[in-house]
Amino acid sequence: MHPVPLKVDPVSIKHLQVAGLLVSIIGMEELQQDCKRPTTVLFLLHGRIGSSADMDPIGHRLIRESLKHPDRSRDLLIINLDLPNHGSRCVNPRRNNTLATGNQSHSEDMWLQIRQATRDVSFLIDTLPLIPDWPSGRVDLTWGTYGFSMGAHIGFICASLEPRISLFVSIHGTPNLAILGEIRAKEYKAYFSEQLFQDMVKHGALGNMDRLRQVDILSLHADNDTLVPWSISESVLHDLSTSGRTSYKVYSGIGHVPTEEVLSDSFDWVMKRLK
Repeated sequence: MHPVPLKVDPVSIKHLQVAGLLVSIIGMEELQQDCKRPTTVLFLLHGRIGSSADMDPIGHRLIRESLKHPDRSRDLLIINLDLPNHGSRCVNPRRNNTLATGNQSHSEDMWLQIRQATRDVSFLIDTLPLIPDWPSGRVDLTWGTYGFSMGAHIGFICASLEPRISLFVSIHGTPNLAILGEIRAKEYKAYFSEQLFQDMVKHGALGNMDRLRQVDILSLHADNDTLVPWSISESVLHDLSTSGRTSYKVYSGIGHVPTEEVLSDSFDWVMKRLK
């Protein structure tokens, strides 16, 4: 459930500690120091049982793609971090397992990690511009997320709750986590409390559809994805697309692993928002 490996020439990466969170900033040295272009800052959000290292190649590729357009109106910075209980933040790896692999508390575990991750993104939006290493003069900032699987679920919720998020890419994610959780629990005859369901509804992406309609969204799906089936997201994304700001695409013949075509489409979409 990790993005496919990418062959890419690496760009600069700076590792920081922000209030105990280990954060990587990709592409900072490539910024022209005497240029004060508006800057789009994208958070990379990896999938369940993954880590920020899985997303590093995507960050390098996005920066490389942006540098091909010297006349762009916006610069790009990438922020990469491990999500709760993953990578450098892992406390108990068994809690990242699914119902299929014996974790009976999977629904609660993943949901609580997702809720904390949305707080992490908002916290870093607050604090990153305050740190001494932040690029001097970069104050006209647009914030967004680029997520895969669980990271894409987080992206939907960030966009619905955090007013400073103005764009995001979702690969194999869904805005409809409550229904996905309920379906999975029934499939494995696991306990799924009404309280958990209602919390997912209240604090999930569908709790603020009006806000989502104000965000530029690219949502990419696969017709053979059995982990996050397209059918769970279809009606919601069709509704969002009426705003003119949401695009979605369903790829034939693939499952829950993005192909080069999927990634290429996502890079093109991001580059158009830097013009």
